[in-house]
Formats: sequence, C-alpha cells, structure tokens
Amino acid sequence: MKGLVILIAFKVAVFLSQNATYNANLTSQINTVQVSQENEPGIHVSIPVEVVMQMPELPNGCEVTALVAALHYKGIDVDKCVVSDNYLPKSTNVWFGDPNENFIGDPRSLLSGYYCYENPLMKTIDNMNQATGSRVSYTNLSNQDVLKLYREVQKGNPVIVWTTREWDSPRTMTDGKQANLHCVVLSGYTDSSVTIVDSLKGIYKVDRAKFENIWRESGSHAMSVW
Repeated sequence: MKGLVILIAFKVAVFLSQNATYNANLTSQINTVQVSQENEPGIHVSIPVEVVMQMPELPNGCEVTALVAALHYKGIDVDKCVVSDNYLPKSTNVWFGDPNENFIGDPRSLLSGYYCYENPLMKTIDNMNQATGSRVSYTNLSNQDVLKLYREVQKGNPVIVWTTREWDSPRTMTDGKQANLHCVVLSGYTDSSVTIVDSLKGIYKVDRAKFENIWRESGSHAMSVW
C-alpha cells in the first residue's frame, strides 16, 4: 500500500507540472504551425503534420494522440478520444501489464494510465481499419538504424517515436515502469536538427544528435504511418 501511495503521489506531481505548462501555453500550442528550417545549411526535409493536443481529455494519451496526428496528415479524420476508447488495446492490470502488448491502464486516467509501445498502436490501426473500412498501413521501425526513420519522412510518412518529455535521460519508477517516457511525431529533419510534433508542447525543433541519443536510450521504438 505504501508503494501505491508513493506512485500515485508521483503521478499527480508529474501531471500538475505538465498541466501548468499546458495551460500557460495553450493558445500558442493550438496555433503552432510547421517551423521554418530555412536558416540551417544542408538538407531540409519536412512534412506539414499538424499538432493534436492530448490535454485535457487524455492526460496519459501521448501515444494515441501522436497516432491521430499522423492519421490526420494522411487524410483520416478521426477523433483522438474515439480512437483511444474504441480501437486502442488496453490492459487493466497496471502492475503487470505488458506495454508491448497493450496500453497499460487507460489514457483518460491520470492515476491509472501509463503507456504503450508500437505494437499496440499497430493493433489500433488494424482495429480501426476493420471497423471503419479505412486502409491505413504502417511500418515497424523499432531497433532499426535511425537513418530509416529519416527515409520514411523523406517518403512523406510521419514517424511516431518514443523519447522523453524533457529530452533528458530515461528514468524508472519504483515498480520498474518508465517515469518520463513520451511519444511524439518526427515530421522533419536537417543536418543538425529534427522537427517534433508534441501533443503536450506543440511543434518545435530538437538538436539532431540529442534526438538520436534520447531515442536510443528510450529503447529505439518507432513506427511510420502511410
């Protein structure tokens, strides 16, 4: 019980810090447009993926919200909550659920929502295709050379990647779950930076070397949508 209380307190503190940032920057986030990369030398590749904000409906729903942003770019008009409620596979076992098989908990829940990796998102697409008749495809890019991620963007396909919220090293909670994992969309790159579509912060650029390092430290999870 003591461990459960500590875990809940930790998640509340994380949520409040995120929500403060969200509220302070809501207007700028909603109005964010694709950033310019014209001042950087070398190659410039960018696709205009628009940001979808996960808050307030999905406080732990960065994965499904990133997927919806990618789907919107591909012309699939779906609501993040509909996708989360109806198509995302979930496990109610928050202590022993496998994020490679299901989303652990519920993205709508602050206290009992955690995360998932690429396999549940690919299953989400399968479920949506079957239910709606859409024909969305995907490619699993996990544990691949990072250059394959850039090639997918070059082909016009948004890439969903797993990193950390503040682009620092991954941390774990007392029960072994990831404490600062975050899921975003990679929508562009240059020789020195990448463009990130972030459901908590909007659209911005990250140093390319930092992105690659944090992506690898976070487990090298990625998938493209096409």
